[in-house]
Amino acid sequence: MKKIFTLLALICCMTLSYSQVITMGQGTTTVYTGCVFTIYDDGGLNNDYSANQDYYVTIYSNDPSNAAVSVEIQLNGFNVHPSDTLYIYDGPVMADSLILAKLNDSLVALVSAPTIKYAATISNTTGALTLRFKSDGSGGGEGWSILSTCEAPCQRINVMFDTLLSNKYPRLEDDGFYYITMCPGETLHLVAYGEYPDNNFSYNQNDQTSMFHWDLGVEEIDSVGYSTLEYQFPGGRGYDVSLMISDSSECYSHIPQVFRVKTSANPIASLIPLPPACTGDSLNLIAGYDQVSNLQLDTVQSLQATTLAVSDTIFLPDGQECGNGCSYSSPVTFTAFAPSATIQSANDILYVRLSIEHSYIGDVWIRLSCPNGQYVSLMRKYGSSGSSSCASVIPATEYGWLGNYGTSAAYFGLYYEPDGSVCNPAANPMGTCWNYCWSNATNQGYQYACGASHVYETCNHINGSYVDSTNTVAMTNVYHPDGGFNNLIGCPMNGMWSIEVVDAWGSDNGYICGWELALDPSLMPADWAYQIVVDTTYLYGPGANGTEIVPDTAGTLEYTLYVVDDAGCVFDTIMPLEVHQSPMPNLGEDLMICHGDMITLDAHYSDPNASYVWNTGDDTETINVVTDGDYILKVTSDYSEPGTTLFCTGADTIHVGVYESPQIDYTHSAIEGCAPLTVHINNQSTPTNADFEWYVLYSNGAVAMSSHQISPTFEIEEPGHYGLYLKVTTQDGCVDSLMRWDYIRVNAQPIAEFAATPEISLMSENNGEVAFTNYSDEAVMTQAGSSFYWDFDDGEIDSSTVAPTHVFAQWGDYNVTLHIETEDGCASEIAHTVVIEQDLVFPNVITPNGDGINDVFAIENLNTNVNLEDPDEYRTNKLYIYDRWGKKVYSAKNYDTFSRNGQISLGTQFFDGSQLNDGVYYFSFYYKGKAKTVNYNGSLTIIR
Repeated sequence: MKKIFTLLALICCMTLSYSQVITMGQGTTTVYTGCVFTIYDDGGLNNDYSANQDYYVTIYSNDPSNAAVSVEIQLNGFNVHPSDTLYIYDGPVMADSLILAKLNDSLVALVSAPTIKYAATISNTTGALTLRFKSDGSGGGEGWSILSTCEAPCQRINVMFDTLLSNKYPRLEDDGFYYITMCPGETLHLVAYGEYPDNNFSYNQNDQTSMFHWDLGVEEIDSVGYSTLEYQFPGGRGYDVSLMISDSSECYSHIPQVFRVKTSANPIASLIPLPPACTGDSLNLIAGYDQVSNLQLDTVQSLQATTLAVSDTIFLPDGQECGNGCSYSSPVTFTAFAPSATIQSANDILYVRLSIEHSYIGDVWIRLSCPNGQYVSLMRKYGSSGSSSCASVIPATEYGWLGNYGTSAAYFGLYYEPDGSVCNPAANPMGTCWNYCWSNATNQGYQYACGASHVYETCNHINGSYVDSTNTVAMTNVYHPDGGFNNLIGCPMNGMWSIEVVDAWGSDNGYICGWELALDPSLMPADWAYQIVVDTTYLYGPGANGTEIVPDTAGTLEYTLYVVDDAGCVFDTIMPLEVHQSPMPNLGEDLMICHGDMITLDAHYSDPNASYVWNTGDDTETINVVTDGDYILKVTSDYSEPGTTLFCTGADTIHVGVYESPQIDYTHSAIEGCAPLTVHINNQSTPTNADFEWYVLYSNGAVAMSSHQISPTFEIEEPGHYGLYLKVTTQDGCVDSLMRWDYIRVNAQPIAEFAATPEISLMSENNGEVAFTNYSDEAVMTQAGSSFYWDFDDGEIDSSTVAPTHVFAQWGDYNVTLHIETEDGCASEIAHTVVIEQDLVFPNVITPNGDGINDVFAIENLNTNVNLEDPDEYRTNKLYIYDRWGKKVYSAKNYDTFSRNGQISLGTQFFDGSQLNDGVYYFSFYYKGKAKTVNYNGSLTIIR
């Protein structure tokens, strides 16, 4: 038989021209690096292996892209005595875990496949495999050959979305789930990519070579490199969507990206048009989910059912590797949980239900695996070994039943075992599956079989060998799993869960008909529903604002009605509206009139078919008003037709206010006086803050003068009769006026004026005669009723001579007055000073003896009337007296002691020679008179 295999091996060697040969037990080398080896026992290609052998070899990959070593055993050339064993370890040393626990002829007989293959796992960072062959002393066999190659182990894959390149992407909502909301006809452009944390560890992973598995709820799309989803979801329902990625090595992302898609639909059920309207009317479109609204809406909602039960029929061969290894699983990818949901407690899992039929339950190991690789054993493998090569797949820790167990020859369900073909389910009809539930949740009130026992305990067997099923309604005959559910704490709830069964013994088979993972109801994904409601409705068209229409033009108008739901989807429809022109009266702007005025209010709208109604009760187009108030006009036009009634109205309002008019009042009696006449008007008009315009008018109406003062004062110089006009304008513009003719009478004022010739004279020259020239209006002086007089200030008055000549008897200053008075009482008076001076006479002897005669030095005719402010210093004088030796004995400025007609007038300064001796003295006198200046020197004798 080995010779036959040798031929096959030679063919393989010809095919694999670069294959290297390793003969175990030959030489000292035990470690090899490469990707194509043919490995023989110590007998090599042509000889049998030897007895009492125990040797090993370790093989590493030299291909970074295919870092894991795999071995393929051709079973038709495999001949190893049942007492001898081939072992394969997952790593470079024999302390690593076993991939193949034992392989010999007794096990190969149970394998129907032509080859079996084992490879280093991804957790094996070296990628190496160690092969050990051990034979005892009982004898050898023809041996075996193994082909070693390199491949890529499974590397992790995380599913990600590119939120920048996608037009929409899943967003987390308050219920913990991710959602995308789509509008009808909208294409979802969702860009996904794989995140490969182990990339290039054993092989290259990239999106171009990875398979993207899109489950869209209504169809599935599986395509290499299909990372961008372009899809239109039919509207009006929800979709559970998930995405998983598998790479070129058929390794899957264990945790999918899951989200829900909510699609909207057109909510517009029907539209009842609005009735005909008038321009200016306010119409509101009412939208609602009823039969009375103008816009009748349909509810957009959907209910999506969720289940965790798996209806999956899996054939369980008799401990055979039927092309997919020894592990037969029923996987399902759950996507209905919140993305962050994990198993938090063993009590989160109420039970696991498995619908199964299988003969000899001791042959199988059953476990539940979660997306991240954690698992729990529902039932361990009976005993410590198996009869097939698949026995090596079961971890050593999963061998051996617990508790008080009975025989392994018990059965799940009503098994059927013809064993027509170990790997052909068609030749192995399915029996009747029974339900079996495993649970750690003792607080749920479940009734456990035989207290709290395992499926393999004898007390749970009926009819001697059948494991009693679980009553899934009453939840009786519930079984404890061999492993605790706390092994699943931290498992993601979304992702690929699977029931996995390994049959480690030949001659028995069965079926998995389905299974269910029952969770705490608070964790179960409820059937999810959504409702999309209308958020906003609005109209677009003439006079539209939101859902209100106030049309401003007449005719058949077209409006577009938009409906926006809370998903942001916009729908529209067209709505026509017939609009008639409303009357448009125009009363104008509000206005004010002054008290007593009248104004006409005009509708400024003529229509023979229109009716007019004022709030005053009038029914004409115009009305006259004089009072304050609001005036309202309503005009109605009839557009009714058979079967319809439509009255269009238009209205306008105007406010008429009445201002206070001014009240004029000022001094009533006429004013009369002489020119120039000062006229002060006492104004008693109201209001006082008005504008006052005063005009003094000549008798011919011409303006003589004007003023804007409240109570003005006029200075009128020209005689005559004048009128007085007052115009008062209030701040509101109201005006009134008052005119009084011949109100001011200004009488002529005589002007007295004359001249004296000479005005200044010496008595010695003219003997006091002065002629007066009268410059006054002689006609006024002499007219009837007029009078005049001259007062010469010397006691004489002349009232008859217009221009008299008067003789003054003595020297002096005379204030001559001319007084004129008309018959109207207008008088004028003027006075001029006439100066008559006399030559000075100086005494030459004084006798200061106290007798009152000639006691002082008195200068006769000395006028002492001195005006100290006179710039010409008229009538100032200086007196100096000396003794005969020239010594000044007296001096005076403006000496004021004089004599007139022998009478001495003693002034404030006088010389009486006191304290001087009698004798002759000399004096000097200076005097600046108005008629002439005197410088006189003389002698004075003092005699007592």
